[in-house]
Amino acid sequence: MRTRIVLLLGLLVGFALVPVSPAQAAAEPWAAYDGNLKAVSQGNGHGKGLSQYGAQAHAKAGETTAQILKFYYPGTTRGTATGMVRVWITDDADSNVIVRPTSGLRVVDLGNGKSYTLPTTAKPTAWRLTVVAGKTRVNWLKDGVWHGYRPAGQLLTGVGEFRSTSNLLNLYYGGANHPYRGALRLDKGHTINVVNLDNYLKGVLPAEVFTTWEPAALQSQAVAARTYAAFERAANPNRSYHVYDDTRSQVYAGYVAEFPTTNAAVTATSGWAVFYAGKPAFTQFSSSNGGYTAKGGFPYLVGKEDPLDTAFRNRDLFIGPNTAAKIQAKYPALGSLQRVRVLTRDTDHRVLTVELDGAKTGTIVITGPALRSLIGLRSTYFSFFS
Repeated sequence: MRTRIVLLLGLLVGFALVPVSPAQAAAEPWAAYDGNLKAVSQGNGHGKGLSQYGAQAHAKAGETTAQILKFYYPGTTRGTATGMVRVWITDDADSNVIVRPTSGLRVVDLGNGKSYTLPTTAKPTAWRLTVVAGKTRVNWLKDGVWHGYRPAGQLLTGVGEFRSTSNLLNLYYGGANHPYRGALRLDKGHTINVVNLDNYLKGVLPAEVFTTWEPAALQSQAVAARTYAAFERAANPNRSYHVYDDTRSQVYAGYVAEFPTTNAAVTATSGWAVFYAGKPAFTQFSSSNGGYTAKGGFPYLVGKEDPLDTAFRNRDLFIGPNTAAKIQAKYPALGSLQRVRVLTRDTDHRVLTVELDGAKTGTIVITGPALRSLIGLRSTYFSFFS
């Protein structure tokens, strides 16, 4: 009898045991690999909370924004989230903040709260915040040369922040200008956009959903995104940033991404957030749940059927020699791949563990997320067929 080498590999964290309940213990049939094997996935993404394609389907079926939110976040109530949010602009990675001159440009010293209007007489082409010997310095650019500038003859006493009377700044990085609403500061080497929550959402929605979708779908996304940011803000009050501008939080592309339909969705839901037990809920969302939502560790992130979400159903991925080579390279103890099977699933159909059998003695058990990442499956809601 073949022995099983159990390597329960977490996707992001070393080695981890995956809990298996008795109801999940029945392994599925083996699927033989003979140079080609089919993996069929359902949905796109983690499937927790709001499904973006599902929300569109619910909206087309005539459901309101409130009804869509109740379906995807059951047990929550309507609350209010306003104020500012701090966003890390991750692509600006040179540890400086450079902006173009604009009307009423000023620098604020967050150490003492003083604001200084920046001069225009020398006609600078850019202004910069940088840190030298632990002190924030202000510089201006003319004819390719940076010059030092001391507001009121002094160095800044704390973090520096650019603001303008138009509430719009052109951030320069990567050889181009990138417009952002709100303020831009340099904090702990990070470029941080400090922006009103609703203005932040105007740069999120067009990057997350299609601007042509139904108003109720766009409004549901606006509420989910607003609540997500409010949850992260409450969880990270002392960090230099509350959220990333990429998929580690939610994608934020700034002013240039704004579009009339998504702006209208933000305005129509202004301040509207989803609450649980008096606090902003962790309103996770993904592209599509494949017809069944995934549990997410909170009472309102439940696993249940979502028959209206028909997007990304039965998407095939054929495991050929190149994909098998990836598996074999990752797990050399396996030898050449012979067959695979789903070993355990969660009650929401997501694969917890997969067993791999190779030419060498023993089998290897890995997590569903680890295999998904390795071979490019759209979700952990998948099955194998010979």
